[in-house]
Amino acid sequence: MFLGADLTVEFTYKEAEELLNKNLLNARTNIKTYNDDLSYLKEQITTIEVNLARVHNYKIKMQQMAKK
Repeated sequence: MFLGADLTVEFTYKEAEELLNKNLLNARTNIKTYNDDLSYLKEQITTIEVNLARVHNYKIKMQQMAKK
């Protein structure tokens, strides 16, 4: 395995397999965390859009009342 700065490490087959399995497990955990975060953000975006629509509608209603 190349570590950078002209440094390499040699693993046995078993060590390499353990390292790769550990990295795979970490990647799967990170994917789950990222998906959870994305779901939360999508909910927040929806909430913001609904509130913006309510504020806009209220503004229109106030403008219509001011004209009368």
